[in-house]
Amino acid sequence: MHTNYFFSALALALPVYSLSATASMGCYSEVDSFKNQGPYTYQSPGYCQAQCAENGFKVAALSRGNMCYCGNKMPSDSAKIADDKCDLSCSGWPAGSCGGQDTFNIIQATENLQASASENASTTIAPTAATAAGGIIVAPSTASGQTGIVTAASTANSKSGNVVSKAAGSGSVATASPTPTNNAAGTVRAGSSLLGAVVVGMGLLL
Repeated sequence: MHTNYFFSALALALPVYSLSATASMGCYSEVDSFKNQGPYTYQSPGYCQAQCAENGFKVAALSRGNMCYCGNKMPSDSAKIADDKCDLSCSGWPAGSCGGQDTFNIIQATENLQASASENASTTIAPTAATAAGGIIVAPSTASGQTGIVTAASTANSKSGNVVSKAAGSGSVATASPTPTNNAAGTVRAGSSLLGAVVVGMGLLL
């Protein structure tokens, strides 16, 4: 279960890249004014597309299985040839077409390629067990880009408890009160406050 929480958090933290489709827009015999990006051992339509987009180009062209070219407009219609003339697989992605020996497979490049963090994720990942019976867990929580506090009260033998999540600067409070399991060492009562927990702790010490 802890592994699932880890991968969920990792997925939210990773940047997301927006790429347009790499479907071929045709095979051409020449690409006037396109800039040669050089060969790449692991060339693929997606890699060439991203390379052109990052350099501000709108169109990408692949040739010879490992070459990438970038431009800002489609080649002349007079240069368009049969698609089967672009029959070379990409060196880094055999399923993709990387043109021919002297022909070019054209794809559209993304105009604005950028990484965007998942800032608006509404999922809150909270701990599921206390470090000691009746203990308090305090962990940072993020909801809609704001930082809040998550507190959880539980027992050593149970993962049940009251979880209260309150976003900073927000007046909304969400409370979840699951039913304790039968083998729990103690009863967790809904609506218990921090003051109540302190009073009980003092009573045990006395």
